[in-house]
Amino acid sequence: MKFVALAALMLAVPAHAHAAGAQARDVVARVRLAPQSVLFGDVVTATVDVVVDRTRVDPRDVEVRTTLLPYRQLGRVLRSRTDVGNLTELRTTTRLDCLEERCARPAARLRIRFPPALVFYRPRSGGPLRRVNIRWPPVVVDSRLDTQAVAQSKLLAFGAPWRADVATMPRVGYRVDPAVLEWGLLAIGVLLFGGGAGLVAVGLGRGGALSRVLARRTPALPPLEHALAQVELARRDGSAARRRALELLARELRKTGADELALDARELAWAEPSPDDGLTAELAGRVRALIGARRNGA
Repeated sequence: MKFVALAALMLAVPAHAHAAGAQARDVVARVRLAPQSVLFGDVVTATVDVVVDRTRVDPRDVEVRTTLLPYRQLGRVLRSRTDVGNLTELRTTTRLDCLEERCARPAARLRIRFPPALVFYRPRSGGPLRRVNIRWPPVVVDSRLDTQAVAQSKLLAFGAPWRADVATMPRVGYRVDPAVLEWGLLAIGVLLFGGGAGLVAVGLGRGGALSRVLARRTPALPPLEHALAQVELARRDGSAARRRALELLARELRKTGADELALDARELAWAEPSPDDGLTAELAGRVRALIGARRNGA
């Protein structure tokens, strides 16, 4: 709330202010890292707060982009919205950690600076898309090893516990010769592929006429229900098909005014490495509940 109060003062810059202040009257943003000083492997929380004047900027036209490498994202990005008078605070929270070698400096301290956070928005008055850059404070990462432990790890006599001893490992043995197993599996795969192709051909021949009859008898679904059906079907396909279906669902949800569900669908559509199947099923259930509630209300 303190940030909202401070942002209210900054957004109230008079109209004759300089050009940089003119953009500041539309959007005020800040970033935070908690904690800023950590030990290797600790979790860091990155927060982006954006305050907009709804008379000048539609909060739905605000987008926050962050690149927090070499740290990786833990779980989902949390987004919240708080309205106070004509002001809206949009908060984006991301939990991070880094277990890679580039985040470790044994017996020393490492300072990491993330690329600036970017806030994109479009004023209600029109014009081109605008951008605000916010610099992150540095993350200070301290080693969990002292100088003596690092020095001893380099001496074979001490035998540091994290060093593997490959000299005493047993010889590798196989129950089945790998070459025989490889050719056997290849032959089985060819047979299965041929049988599957035959079944697909028979199914296409029999199912073509039936699908055409059903297509003539089945009435067209409303756009939102059609988008939900596409998401359900795409769950069996690859990640590219799921992304397209979720993006279509996000657009239809936004047209109906379900902005929160639309944001969840768009976030899930572009999740890395691919949209989570469990979260997709949960989102589909929430959309079905919305459709059912609107039907009952009608």
